[in-house]
Amino acid sequence: MQVVNGLEEARTALRGGARALVSPPFAACHAGVGYYVALLDMLRAEFPEADFTFTVCCGDDAAVAHDALRLGLSPVVVATTAPMFATLGAIARGLDATVKSAYPRANRTKETS
Repeated sequence: MQVVNGLEEARTALRGGARALVSPPFAACHAGVGYYVALLDMLRAEFPEADFTFTVCCGDDAAVAHDALRLGLSPVVVATTAPMFATLGAIARGLDATVKSAYPRANRTKETS
């Protein structure tokens, strides 16, 4: 799994063969869910044949995770209480989406200068 935070990092990862991308921890809380919706729209338009997943980390904010699911992002990572996680899981199942409780083990893209 490759950590990417922007369009150029994601492009580089996909061109390099990565098929599992993840936002940095708490990224949806900082950049907003809309940022990742737009990023994925651009990636899907640019790489229509690429088979990849993009996991969005919502930190510990269940409301942000709910927004992410509602706007079609999946999988979503959120570290929240067990009852709230169960609620988000039910919402995700209804949307044919996935919610995870732990940030995935990931590698950071290499920076080039």
